[in-house]
Amino acid sequence: MFCLFDENFSVNEEVMNAIKLFGKRVIVVTNAPKEKLTDIQSQTGFEIVSYENNPVKTDSKFFTQLLEENNLIASECVYLDHDAANLASAKEVGIA
Repeated sequence: MFCLFDENFSVNEEVMNAIKLFGKRVIVVTNAPKEKLTDIQSQTGFEIVSYENNPVKTDSKFFTQLLEENNLIASECVYLDHDAANLASAKEVGIA
C-alpha cells in the first residue's frame, strides 16, 4: 500500500514526489488532528484540509464540503486513497 504518510505522520518521499509530478494544485485531505497539519504541510508543501472525522471521508458530505470550501469543480479533481469506501464517496460527488 502506498500512502502519503504513515501512522506517525512521516511522509513517504516516493509518493510525495510522484504527486508533485502532476504539476497541479495539491490538497491533502486527512482526518489527522489539527495539531499534526503544520507538520504535514511543512514536510510536503501541499495544502492540507482536515475535518477531524466530522464528516468522515466515507460520507460524500466530506467531499461536497471540500469542493465548496476550496472553490473546486469535481470533474477537474482527482482523488487518491488506499480505502475503497473513501474512493466511492468521492466518486458519488463526481470526483475521479
